[in-house]
Amino acid sequence: MPLDVGKVLALPEAERLPALERLIDRLGPDDREELVARVRKLRRTFSWKPLPGGQELLRHLVRNSDVQIIGNLGEAGPGKTHSFLCIAAEEFENPVYYRRNFVALSQADGAIDRTVETLKWGRYGKDKASGGSRTWKLSIRGKKRTVSLSAIPDEKALRRVRGKGRDGLFFDEAAEFPELYVRMAVGWQRTRSGRGRTCLIIGSNPPASAEGYWLLAWFGPWIDNEHELYPTAAGVIRWAVFRGLGEAPLWVDGPGPHTVDGAQRWATSITWVPAFRSENPIYADGKYERTLDMLPEPYRSQLARGDFKIGLRADIRQVIPAEWIRAAQKRWRENPLSALPRDARRAALGVPDQHGADIAHGGADSTTVASRWGDRVELDADDVQPGKVTPDGPAAALFLLERMVAGGVALVDANGVGASAYEFAKQGNEARVYPFIGSQAPNANEKDRSGLLGFNIMRALLYWNGRELLDPANGRKIELPPHPQIVGDLSSAKHELRTGKITLDAKDDQKKILGHSPDVGEAVLLSLLDVSRLPRELAAQWGDYFDGKVRAAHEREAAEKKAEEDRRKA
Repeated sequence: MPLDVGKVLALPEAERLPALERLIDRLGPDDREELVARVRKLRRTFSWKPLPGGQELLRHLVRNSDVQIIGNLGEAGPGKTHSFLCIAAEEFENPVYYRRNFVALSQADGAIDRTVETLKWGRYGKDKASGGSRTWKLSIRGKKRTVSLSAIPDEKALRRVRGKGRDGLFFDEAAEFPELYVRMAVGWQRTRSGRGRTCLIIGSNPPASAEGYWLLAWFGPWIDNEHELYPTAAGVIRWAVFRGLGEAPLWVDGPGPHTVDGAQRWATSITWVPAFRSENPIYADGKYERTLDMLPEPYRSQLARGDFKIGLRADIRQVIPAEWIRAAQKRWRENPLSALPRDARRAALGVPDQHGADIAHGGADSTTVASRWGDRVELDADDVQPGKVTPDGPAAALFLLERMVAGGVALVDANGVGASAYEFAKQGNEARVYPFIGSQAPNANEKDRSGLLGFNIMRALLYWNGRELLDPANGRKIELPPHPQIVGDLSSAKHELRTGKITLDAKDDQKKILGHSPDVGEAVLLSLLDVSRLPRELAAQWGDYFDGKVRAAHEREAAEKKAEEDRRKA
């Protein structure tokens, strides 16, 4: 190759490619082939310098610490996507960058455009079986890298994540993901060579729907001004034991092991890095700031200021705004009774008015009993138990009756497995235990507070009753306990009007948003719905209805026990 080409290759990187391209027309066939090979290799490398501030701290933590989870949360526009892609390639052998869907990956100026046009990673492989994942084979400073860009739009895509070991996991716009998807992906996080480190890096603006509310629980010590560990400084590492979906992590001192719920558990190290748009010189002219200022609230504060607390409004169809729920939880915390231990608190409150029970037998769901005294709802850790603790009707009924000793009536979600629990709980307690069947039609004269709108089924009435009680304009001062699942459970329900009736989206839609069943939230709502609003004209049918439900439940429980015995014998 001519000497002048070698000199060009020694030029500073910013001048190198233009100079090489000018030489192409002057080279012979052999020299041109060699030059093209060098240019291709050059396009598969890159040099990245993080911006001072958040990007610099993020790379420092990835490179120089063993922290397992890093949240890069805050405002829109600080360059999270660019920094994630660069850190993925520089610091990990086999990382993957996730967005919720493939449209977000492939849109103009999206992650795929960045890799091809800005980072010059060159050609990529496309996995049609996964819906369009892209993979780059790179050599970064002599180290081989396999960097993938993918999406997890649904549970089918989540199943494809299984078994694919990744050392670096990057979730961008993480507020669009259910907590379940992120935690399941972490289950297969490992290094390919057995060397190096693993890390989960989560980037997001504040959540615009209940789907992303888990971010406040994970990073509360840094971003939630009502968290007991707030304010924790950026980059400070804390430790937490993760529990069930929807439950807040248990913050502990050090990695452990720690005894949690009778088992030895190891804690996960977590930290947070702020995301400030002011650190990105691309937006120094203020034009993007003016664009964000045109947004309506709460989106303006969420994107412009990175405000995670202004409220979670999924859309105008949201039944119960998150800010109403949080206000009710604040009233609960500010009540002097809340400083007392559980038993002393409840003794001071006297006889409860009503209990709400949501039942589960095994599986991932929970059995929950919420209890109400006037406008105050009580719910402690002991009142929420995995379904395996109440594997059948008698066990679930006992769980409820233990909480009814002090008095009060109970409203039991008697759909499906709850029918058996109701049947056993009502024996000798017919005047105190009532069934709630969400699919039943309400009384014909049931209307909302305006007197204009009806309800298609009882489940719609259940949620709308909660909305009206929590609405600050209606004067009630409901106090809700600070259980971390309540806000997401209640704010995830959506509705629409059909022929003058309030109609809720299917419960399965809520589960997709949350990644779990809204057990805790619905137990709270059951404690708030007065039993006088149950369908009167259907009362006579309850006996036949539950005879069939209970018989089916008993048969199912017997079959499950037999299957379990057969598995043990095998």
